[in-house]
Amino acid sequence: MFARSRSRRLHAVVTARCAAFGLLVALALVGCGGAKAPSKAAYVKKANAICTQFNNRGAAATRGLARNPQHPTPREAQAIVRKLNPITRESVRRTRALKPPKGDGKKVKAIYDAADQGTAAYERASKSPKASLAILNTSGTPSDPYGRANRLAKAYGLTACAG
Repeated sequence: MFARSRSRRLHAVVTARCAAFGLLVALALVGCGGAKAPSKAAYVKKANAICTQFNNRGAAATRGLARNPQHPTPREAQAIVRKLNPITRESVRRTRALKPPKGDGKKVKAIYDAADQGTAAYERASKSPKASLAILNTSGTPSDPYGRANRLAKAYGLTACAG
């Protein structure tokens, strides 16, 4: 996974970003509609379904932004990062109000906190074409800003939400 081609890294970063977005939106949607906390199984099922939708949306939203996905230019990388950032901000805003499954508040909070750190890194990188390209190239490496969020989501059972 660490030695990916640029095309696979670009696809992986889009998938990871979308998974994080999907996770956050999924958590918000699962948590809406009442005071009763959802079961973990229901939470995971709904979150994974929504993450799958967001993975597809993110891929569609970024398709065509790079002439050669294996070798995006810095400007193309910046366009990709900028296209995805507003989705992340809205997802985080909506999910902060969600009620997690009973007893899982700390685990879910840890996923949010890690996703917030990834989002902040991508937002900083979006200010520069070079930084945008550099951050896209971190996907699947130890320095991936969404790495921790993805690991926590996967450990929780949110497989479609983990990049």
